[in-house]
Amino acid sequence: MLPFYSGKEKAIRIFLFVISFITIVAQFWLTVTAAGTEPMLTRIVRFFSFMTILTNILVALAYVLPLAAPSSKAGRFFAKPNTQSAILVYIIVVCLGYHFLLANVWKPEGLQYWVDKSLHYLVPFLYLLFYLVFVVKGTLAFNNVYRWLIYPTVYLVYAMTRGAITGDYPYPFLNLHTHEASKVYAVIAVLFAVYISLSLIVVAFDRLMGKRSALAQTAR
Repeated sequence: MLPFYSGKEKAIRIFLFVISFITIVAQFWLTVTAAGTEPMLTRIVRFFSFMTILTNILVALAYVLPLAAPSSKAGRFFAKPNTQSAILVYIIVVCLGYHFLLANVWKPEGLQYWVDKSLHYLVPFLYLLFYLVFVVKGTLAFNNVYRWLIYPTVYLVYAMTRGAITGDYPYPFLNLHTHEASKVYAVIAVLFAVYISLSLIVVAFDRLMGKRSALAQTAR
């Protein structure tokens, strides 16, 4: 059975998708047109090597695919509360990771400043509001948390492998060439602890809201 979306939710999904899409496209343009002599292919690969970009793309897909292709495998996948909840965890970690690990060492200016703020603050905040208002609650289980860790784990393996081969790590705190391995792995451990903690919080919140909804329906 395909999910039903009210006219209001459809409009909000489209509006939020446009914000995400413009942000991602703007960052892509800034990346490929930046000063330097690097080949275009290298710039494109680097663009898609950031967890920030990949997760912002997931957010955009969560808004639009259930509307644009509801009967497709991708549309059904991104319509699942399980998928939407996992994306919430990922985009919050993007926000927190940037705020505590990168904001003090990365000082963008001009258009890059605003795109940067949208990628790391605006999009996560809007998706959190979307999740609270529109995502169905009461469907999650705590064993979902293990599956949610697949995405950051696969990304970490890719980022560290690519960095070891090319010397180009997407984030300075992952760079084994400029930091002691113990410090890099300590940061990774903290990030995964945050992933797990946030996942548990999201599942607990989902179950609580599901119980409240069930009680409210019983009381009617």
